[in-house]
Amino acid sequence: MSKSIPRIDQQVFRLFYRELLIEFRAKEQLTTMVIFALTTIIIFQFSFEMRAGNIKVLIPGVLWISVFFASMLSLNRSFSRDQEENTSRGIASTPIDPLSIYISKVLTNTIFLCALEVILLPIITVLLNSSILYINLIPVLLVGNIGVSATGAIVAATLANTKSRETLLPVILLPLLLPVLLGCITATGAIIDEQPITKYGHWVQIVAIYDIIFTLASGLMFHFAIEN
Repeated sequence: MSKSIPRIDQQVFRLFYRELLIEFRAKEQLTTMVIFALTTIIIFQFSFEMRAGNIKVLIPGVLWISVFFASMLSLNRSFSRDQEENTSRGIASTPIDPLSIYISKVLTNTIFLCALEVILLPIITVLLNSSILYINLIPVLLVGNIGVSATGAIVAATLANTKSRETLLPVILLPLLLPVLLGCITATGAIIDEQPITKYGHWVQIVAIYDIIFTLASGLMFHFAIEN
């Protein structure tokens, strides 16, 4: 009697657990992301100090630029590792739903970005001498992380077999993520300036709608990406 195919939630959990277990053993993706983001922030910090400008105004841009480029490292490494170890072919030969693979990649990258921001926010507060530890910032970070991860997963999977994937990923992904980055940067700036939610709430809604639409569309098309 053949074993039944696991439900999609069970498949997602197993793949998600596998990704976290690999990272826990290697400590590669998150460590690289943190080092890269810290280097970016330190460079910006020295540049701002030399010009003696209003650093507070530039914090939202510094934060989200660091998150964007750090996520490129995570996404590239996640899919290139599967290609190098022929894991993607093995998974493709099993009755695992491609949607499960997509969701697990999105969840993993979102968790990594959240962990990165937990480390970065206190450091930015110290280096740039301006507190950004606001409770109101949590929804902005969540919708931004999901948007970057959901969009990045489908693009990274499509480019996984190309030789210049590291170069092409940010070039293709940045235009797609402009609504997310602009919305998150604007909302983050409003929160730092202690403006009421009526001033930035619509930006969070726009990014959340983008997340929903792009996640659904990418989930439906993901099987085409991994078949390339």
